[in-house]
Amino acid sequence: MSNKRKILLFIGLCALLALCYFGAAALRQRDEIAQISAQNKALREELAALDLRRSALKSDLALSRSDEYIERIAREFGFIKEGEIKFIASDGSAVPEPSASPPPE
Repeated sequence: MSNKRKILLFIGLCALLALCYFGAAALRQRDEIAQISAQNKALREELAALDLRRSALKSDLALSRSDEYIERIAREFGFIKEGEIKFIASDGSAVPEPSASPPPE
């Protein structure tokens, strides 16, 4: 075998090894990109769910600061307004005095 042929064979083998190496690296990167894309999608879905939850909590917080909500909760615990008469039902539960208009809900 001549020197020229040996050099071409060596260059061919090096090129084949480089092709295999870069091909394997490309496959690994493709798998990593797919995995990171899946994680990204899952995190975006979680973020959307958390944004909905945050909006609901903000709404609940605003409601809990309203006078109507505070009054409703106080009545559930048996409190009455000044000047109202508290009636006790035969089963022992407290019933507020009936008023002309129903309490706001």
